[in-house]
Amino acid sequence: MDEIDELSNKQRMAIPILLANTNIEKGCKEANISKATYYKWLNEKAFKKEFKKQQGIIIESSILRLQNSFALAVEGLVSLLKSKNENIRLKASEKIIDFNLNIAEMAELQERVNKLEGMANEKRTH
Repeated sequence: MDEIDELSNKQRMAIPILLANTNIEKGCKEANISKATYYKWLNEKAFKKEFKKQQGIIIESSILRLQNSFALAVEGLVSLLKSKNENIRLKASEKIIDFNLNIAEMAELQERVNKLEGMANEKRTH
């Protein structure tokens, strides 16, 4: 039997409502449950597993949406470099410079982490 089959109808219906709210009290109110019930359910293996599963799906979907919007955001920022408004051009330029500096910093940190991991792996094998 699948763990979702162990959930009550009320629990199945409550999960999306609870996940749609950033505020626990509001989510519980909309799901028509008490906060005590919510916390009790979180201690149940099947509920907790399904809650985390659906939460993960929402997070993955949000990340994918952001990734898909990235190119559009970059195009928008670059297009502001051609604005007639000097302040807009300046802000766009500053943002682009900041982003590039951050990317360079992250690349350098990643390189250092990779080097340290390589050294740690070498020590383990010797």
